[in-house]
Amino acid sequence: MTISTKKFAAGTKYDTYAEFHKSFKYHEYSNGFEYNRNTSTRLSSCKVSNINPNLKYYYARFCCRMGPKTWKTRANDLLKNPSLCPAMFTLKCRAKSYLCLSDVNLHHNHRSEYMRKRTDESKKLQQSEEVKKSKRTVVPKKHEIKSTIKKVEQNALTSRTTRNKKADWSCPSCKEHHN
Repeated sequence: MTISTKKFAAGTKYDTYAEFHKSFKYHEYSNGFEYNRNTSTRLSSCKVSNINPNLKYYYARFCCRMGPKTWKTRANDLLKNPSLCPAMFTLKCRAKSYLCLSDVNLHHNHRSEYMRKRTDESKKLQQSEEVKKSKRTVVPKKHEIKSTIKKVEQNALTSRTTRNKKADWSCPSCKEHHN
């Protein structure tokens, strides 16, 4: 499958709807913004005749999925709610033989889906790393274990000899055994 590398800008021409669709999906994937077809007129419902049947649409308007849902109230919705995304473009049939992009506004007022997903995943990863660090126990190294064992053995030996020296041997039979 070859990916269309046509520039996604006003005036770009497409010979078929399939060519446009490849370019459109590449644009969505590479930039991380998703669009919805807002309004459209299919060739089957169009009153114009002798149009290339591979075009599929006579007219289609695409809006960012974070934008207004209906075109009729778009201007009012954007004024009332500035958090809605104004990005959109229109695909029109020209000369009954090709599709052309027009009214292109690719300026989004939010992060891309790709950045949002990547940021969310990195936050989850960072949180899981913090949890792992908090649960992690410190395991001593081999040489530290050996030196600790030697110290414990030495302490045990010295405490035994100290106890024996300090012991009160009041019983004569005990004195005989430990002398």
